[in-house]
Amino acid sequence: MAAKRPVCKYGADCYRKNPDHLKNFYHPPKTDEGAKQSKLKQTALATDSGHKTNLSESSSSGVQYAGGDDKSTTDYASDPQRSIKEKFLVDMPQDFYEFWDFCKDLNPTAPEDALKEYVGLRLVGPYLVLAGQLSTSSWEDCVLQSRYFYDTPEVQTVLESSTKIGFHIGYFSLQVAKLLKTASASTKLSEFNKKLTAKCNELGYHVSESSNCRTRNKKVVAKCFNKIGIVVPVDDNDVGYRPLPMTNGELKKTLDKILSSKSKSEAYEPLEETLSFVQFANDECDYGMGLELGIDLFCHSDQFHELVTSLLPLAYELLNRPAFAKIVKQHLMKRK
Repeated sequence: MAAKRPVCKYGADCYRKNPDHLKNFYHPPKTDEGAKQSKLKQTALATDSGHKTNLSESSSSGVQYAGGDDKSTTDYASDPQRSIKEKFLVDMPQDFYEFWDFCKDLNPTAPEDALKEYVGLRLVGPYLVLAGQLSTSSWEDCVLQSRYFYDTPEVQTVLESSTKIGFHIGYFSLQVAKLLKTASASTKLSEFNKKLTAKCNELGYHVSESSNCRTRNKKVVAKCFNKIGIVVPVDDNDVGYRPLPMTNGELKKTLDKILSSKSKSEAYEPLEETLSFVQFANDECDYGMGLELGIDLFCHSDQFHELVTSLLPLAYELLNRPAFAKIVKQHLMKRK
């Protein structure tokens, strides 16, 4: 029966795990050596699964963030998914790989450039691992690939403009198809729209806001300066988050005053009081407060670098999000 199914173009080396794909396409059995290596990989993945975070922030976008190893050892050709995990500290979702396959159909020789002629975008970040361009790069370098000044560690950029400086799209609450709304009308765009829509229909994706986005929005406990907000676990006793003692508007005025005031010590007093509240909150397991303040300072300017360095990595560690802590530490060391 299996032989009557069309053979998957990737053969025994296929990395896709989608049940429908495995059902609809025949995959030749691996060689004895290949099966042995596959079993070793599965064992290693199972052993390493303890490093994964169990957080609503991760599941909201489909991106799972892992603790990451200090040294990347996996060869892309043998296991691209694990290589991405080691280099970017993430497990990318199935639609990430399916979009890569779509781009390979558009441009088999250079899938990372397949969108340039249609919408002026280039595949970056973890896609460069699939393109075989980051084989010798360390995770410290990879997590900074296409990481922009105001990108918090939850953001994983996968598309950036080849013409507009700073324009990028990434996994957080990403719909890849939203890029259609950002491009001007053209024959090429219309052609691309038809191809992408057809592929989305084939795979069962909707070219609209996903239910994951709506679900996450309902879980947001505080809106930050970046407008995305934060999601943290809060138990039945409301332990996990407490609001800052000032509104976003009041905090922004305080920070602006600090930067413009000649008397720094006096201007700092409201912020120092807030920092004390964060310490009390951490002692009582309301870790979300420190995360909120850290993100607000991160998004305001680069003038509060020391405070952000002390707040954000600690908040992510306390929330059991070690990958975010590692990414933001690396970002802050190189942030310009």
